[in-house]
Order: sequence, then structure tokens, then C-alpha cells
Amino acid sequence: MGGGRGGGDSTQTTKSEPWVEQQPYLKDLFQRAKEQSQIPIQYYPGNTVAPLSPVQQQAISFAQNRPSMFAHPLWETTSGLLSDTISGKYLRPESNPYLSHYVTKAFEQTLPQYDTTATLAGRYGSDAWANMKARAMSDIASEIYGGAYEAERNRQLQAAGLLPQIGQLSLNEGQLMFDMLQKAGKLERDYEQDVIDAAIKKWQFEQLEPWQRLGLLSSLVSGDLGGIVTAQVQGGRGGK
Repeated sequence: MGGGRGGGDSTQTTKSEPWVEQQPYLKDLFQRAKEQSQIPIQYYPGNTVAPLSPVQQQAISFAQNRPSMFAHPLWETTSGLLSDTISGKYLRPESNPYLSHYVTKAFEQTLPQYDTTATLAGRYGSDAWANMKARAMSDIASEIYGGAYEAERNRQLQAAGLLPQIGQLSLNEGQLMFDMLQKAGKLERDYEQDVIDAAIKKWQFEQLEPWQRLGLLSSLVSGDLGGIVTAQVQGGRGGK
């Protein structure tokens, strides 16, 4: 006689739960995580970039007002004199009030010799005496005024060579000043940026700190959180 047929397939459900001592901490962790997730992480509310430092602003102002702000003192005091010299302002005899005095003194020292010579020769007051004195006066004046003119021409040429050099000196001095201001200003601004960066890091830490605490708590209470497992169990067959 054959055996009876076995029962059909069945469903087996297995339920597991966390350790009972663990459950209050897990409930607190999930609740706090829910509350924290509803608080948006905020962007740093302050300035994130340091503004130009006062010294940097000063450097920019100097550059914008160049050359007056950057002019070398030597340029300011000599450029006008050199320009006048180059233009020939001092080539005119009247530009030197001492020249006429030199000519007069030369006449006083030289002309009496011609009077003495003419007197001894019996020609004092003659046309020859007058022509000789006039020629002597012309020669003296030509020598003094001509020498002064030639000397001033040399100074004119020298000034033409000096003006670019002094101008370059002014530019170099201005560039040096500008570079020094830039470097000092950058130091100030870099320090201010460091202060801002530190404040941003502190702000970000305060924003994320609650999440970090939750993460630490989660690592302490984590483990088997339990769950439900469903499995199909196949029924057996009876023998004959």
C-alpha cells in the first residue's frame, strides 16, 4: 500500500530585532537625524574675499595720479631749469644780469691804456683814437658775450642729455615706490584673507558638527538592526 502524499509548500517568516538595550539609542538617533535633516546647511554669510588693503588702494591712487605723485624730487626741481636751458632762454645776454657788469669792468680796466697811449702819441681825441677805442670795446664785448654764449650752448647740449636721464630716474623711483606699496599691501590683504578663511572654516564646522556627532553616535550603537526575513519552505512527499 502506497504512502500518503506529503503537504504542500509553506511560507516561513523570521523576525529579528535589535538588542533591547540598544533600541532606545537607535530611536533617539533616528529622531535626531530626522530633525537635523530638516535644518538646511547655510552658506557662510560674511565676505569670502578680502578687500583691497589701504596700502594697495594707496598704490593704485599713486599709479592713477602719475607722474605727479611719482615724480622724483630731482625731476620736480630741475625739469623746469633744464627745459629753459634747452629752449635757449639763457642764450640772451639780458638773461645774465652780471654780463654787462663784467663788460663795464673790462672797459674800465682796459680803455685807460688806450687813452694813455694816444696822449703820449699826441692823438688823444683824434678820429684814430676814437676808432681804436671803439674797436677795443667791440673786441672786449665780443669776447665776454661770445664766451658766455658758447658756455651756455654747451650747457644747453648737456641739459638735453640730462633731461631723459632724470626722467628715467623719476620713473625708476616711482616704480620702486609702487612695487614696495604693492608688496606691503599684499601682506596686509593676505593676512585679512587668512582671518576670513579661518572664520569660514569655523562656520562650516559649526554647520556640520551636529552631523558629525550623529555619525559618532551611530558608530557606537550600530550593529544588527534586525528585520523580517520571509522564505518559501518546500513540502515533502510520502513514501510507497
